[in-house]
Amino acid sequence: MPQIKVHEKALAHLSRGLYRSPASALRELVSNAWDANAQVVRIDTNYPNFYQLSIEDNGDGFTRDEFQELMEGGIGNSQKRPLNRRLSYGRPVIGRLGIGMLGIAQVCGGFTIASKTRNGEGFRARVRLYDFIKERLDKNDPELVEVSSELNGEPAKEVHVGVYDFEEYDPAVLKHGTHSGG
Repeated sequence: MPQIKVHEKALAHLSRGLYRSPASALRELVSNAWDANAQVVRIDTNYPNFYQLSIEDNGDGFTRDEFQELMEGGIGNSQKRPLNRRLSYGRPVIGRLGIGMLGIAQVCGGFTIASKTRNGEGFRARVRLYDFIKERLDKNDPELVEVSSELNGEPAKEVHVGVYDFEEYDPAVLKHGTHSGG
């Protein structure tokens, strides 16, 4: 099962309380939609039960390969997004580290994500985040922490925070954009 890797500098941002509340996590997911040129974002909280949360946007979407690169390439690795990227509607780019998707960990331990680009490429995946990761990180568990590359001449670390699996996907069912829920 492929592992989800997070670059150590992204963990530093997360540990400083970037997502102090579920509302902050939702804000990050809406920011992701903004950066994907979405005009509409729908959030469903399953009111009045609040057992499930889903977010849907009509943005550009992304491919299976782009998702896999994000998950396995070290979330928070600044090499992911070109700095000169232009958005529709004259918008400025909000996200830079690629950690917005981890905001959902504030409200659930796992989620399903499906995305489809405007030209019809898409995927569906189930993401499961590890429980009780702090204790394992405190012990430098080698199954979780690995030295991945050099950053400014120093060894950089990546932390394995979960796993994902691709699921069956019917492109006819999904409109372009990204849909996630947990």
